[in-house]
Amino acid sequence: MSTAYPAYSPEVFQLQYDSQDKPCVTASQPGLKGAIAAKVGYKIYVLVNTAGVQYVGCTRTGMGSRIRMGHMRSKTPKNGYHGYKWLTQPGLQLYVFTLPQELLALATASQISHSILAERIEAELVYAVRAATGHWPLSQHEIHFHNLTTQPEAGTLTTSMAEAMYAQLGQPKLQPSKIA
Repeated sequence: MSTAYPAYSPEVFQLQYDSQDKPCVTASQPGLKGAIAAKVGYKIYVLVNTAGVQYVGCTRTGMGSRIRMGHMRSKTPKNGYHGYKWLTQPGLQLYVFTLPQELLALATASQISHSILAERIEAELVYAVRAATGHWPLSQHEIHFHNLTTQPEAGTLTTSMAEAMYAQLGQPKLQPSKIA
């Protein structure tokens, strides 16, 4: 199996926060009903605006549900979770990437849970932002690291995927030498 990540195109949505009466978030496609965004299954999502990458996350739920939950928790924190503070940022673009079947098959064959794989890609993508810009995503507050030292092929593939995802965000070029 090749360790290069195919250049799948993400779904991209423009998000708009409306603070009138009942605050809500709307997207360029009603209800975030795109094939990737609405689907249940692990995906990586990235929020970007002119200030830079705001947040990188992974989820298994549909994006509409994920954003509603993040919005509710930003208003009423629960169990230490304070939701998405980035929702009120202007000009947000939401990029949604699905995990390819070849990666999921490798994970199953290697007995790696899909959640660990998704979190690994999320962490590698956050690091790619740091390596390219010198800054962590602006609203990132936590990240889960998973060293796949016993599964080097999966480790190489997830790093490659994160770098390919970053390249599709239209952000500064990756310069790994910026961080020692």
